[in-house]
Amino acid sequence: MANREHVDMLLRDGVAVWNRWRVDNPNVQPDLSGADLSGVHLSGANLIGTDLSGANLSNANLYHARLYLANLRRADLSRVSLKAADLTDAYLVKANLTLCQTGGGGDGVNIAAGRLDLEDCDISSQSRHGVGIHNGAEPRVRRCRIHDNKKSGIYVFDQGQGLFEDCDIAANTYAGVAVRTSGTPSIKSDICLC
Repeated sequence: MANREHVDMLLRDGVAVWNRWRVDNPNVQPDLSGADLSGVHLSGANLIGTDLSGANLSNANLYHARLYLANLRRADLSRVSLKAADLTDAYLVKANLTLCQTGGGGDGVNIAAGRLDLEDCDISSQSRHGVGIHNGAEPRVRRCRIHDNKKSGIYVFDQGQGLFEDCDIAANTYAGVAVRTSGTPSIKSDICLC
C-alpha cells in the first residue's frame, strides 16, 4: 500500500515540491502503490524508481514525466497522456494501457534505450509504426495487441533488439514486423501475423 506521506505531498504540494524532495532525498524509493492519482497533473514529475503498482493513473497528465525504472504493474493507465514521458526500463505488466498515436508523426511506442517490459497492452499509431525500437534498446514485449498502424506493427532498426512473445500483430499497412539496419529482434512463442 502507498506511503500516505508520499501521496499527500504529491497531491497537496504539487510536482515542483515533489521534484525538489526527490533531489534532496535520492535514497528514498517513493511508494505510490495503489494510490488514486486519477486526473492528476504530473507533467515533468520525477517518478524514477517509484512503485506505482496498482495505482489509478487514469486521465492523468504524465507529459515529460520521468518514469525510468518505475513499477507500473497493474496500474490503470487508461486515457493517460504519456507524450514525451521517459519509460526506460519501466515495468508495464498487466497495466490497463491502450496506446494510440493520433498525430505528430511518432510511433505508438518509441523505445530508444533500456529494457522496457511491455505486457498485455493494446498499441496502434495513425502516424507511423506501432512499436519502434532502436539505439540498442532491448524491450520485452509480451501478449500485446499491435494493430492498425499506418506503417509496420513493429519496426526494429539501428541495433535495436528485443524479445516479442505471444503478440497479436494485425491489420498494419506494411509488414507486421520490419527489421532494418542492424536490428536483431527475437520472436518467440506464438506470434499471430494476421
